[in-house]
Amino acid sequence: MGEGGLEEVLNPSELFLGNRDEVTPGTATVVACEGTRPLLVELQALVSPTSYASPRRSTTGVDYSRLQQILAVLEKTGWYSPLEARCLCCLSGRTHGFRACR
Repeated sequence: MGEGGLEEVLNPSELFLGNRDEVTPGTATVVACEGTRPLLVELQALVSPTSYASPRRSTTGVDYSRLQQILAVLEKTGWYSPLEARCLCCLSGRTHGFRACR
């Protein structure tokens, strides 16, 4: 918003991405869609050990069933044991309701 009203945003993906000069564990840049427009956004994830019988799964801005598919692949390849870890996953910024671009 400028003094004269709304102004064009030349690179909307830049609004959703922080400083990407450094490597940050647990983050990745992914393409998400708002309508038909693709945007680059930051995906944040945390998988940590837990002693609870039913580990917690939580998502924000990411479809829960998509997270379950990713976890199934990680389990099948030996990277992850679903009975021993909790998983938290979110798209950073104002990205609620975005979907993955196909």
